[in-house]
Amino acid sequence: MTARALALAATALTLGPAQAQPSATPPLAIAADPPAARAPVARPRLQLTLTGDLRVTQLDGGADRFVDDARAYGWRDARARPLLGGRLDAHYLLAPIVDVGVSASWMAMSYAVGIDDSDRMRVGWRALAVSARLHWAGGRPFVPEPRVDLGVADERWSVHGTADHRARTFIRVGADWRLGTRTAGVNLAVAYTLVATERVDGPSPPLGGLDLAVGPYLRF
Repeated sequence: MTARALALAATALTLGPAQAQPSATPPLAIAADPPAARAPVARPRLQLTLTGDLRVTQLDGGADRFVDDARAYGWRDARARPLLGGRLDAHYLLAPIVDVGVSASWMAMSYAVGIDDSDRMRVGWRALAVSARLHWAGGRPFVPEPRVDLGVADERWSVHGTADHRARTFIRVGADWRLGTRTAGVNLAVAYTLVATERVDGPSPPLGGLDLAVGPYLRF
């Protein structure tokens, strides 16, 4: 027997049969836990927006005619001044393709001065409208979303102390920008309002024009 064989035999005697023989039992496999499923993110259902509005009535098609008519009727300082006011919007966000909503707005301005400085042609606007806003941004802010409003307004005016009113229909076309997060921030809107024309005796103040609006929004 060679020296190498003697060394292997001595090693086997030292370790014993249990350690010299390879184990017949396979190692246990440890199963990894499956990754936890991510909880779905709840989408907001409703958006409320309150804005301050300014309408540049000089861009109304009847602005120049109003100034000429007012001066012909003896009004001083007749101009197509901007309407100032506010608007409250409510939109449902889970409808397909578009956000559907309603809005209420109010605006007012003095358009001309009579012989007496206290005699002013005052005009007020109270309106209700339905709207559709394309939500192609998928709820992401900082993306302009086209919007269309159709509504009816109660035009109220005071001429030489005599008050009157009439109903006017209108369409507003523009876009909304949400500057903030998916749930809250500031809404910036730019649109053009076209008001149905109606001939009356005397000057007819322009009510359409370019709308600029800014204010907070909240989605929940």
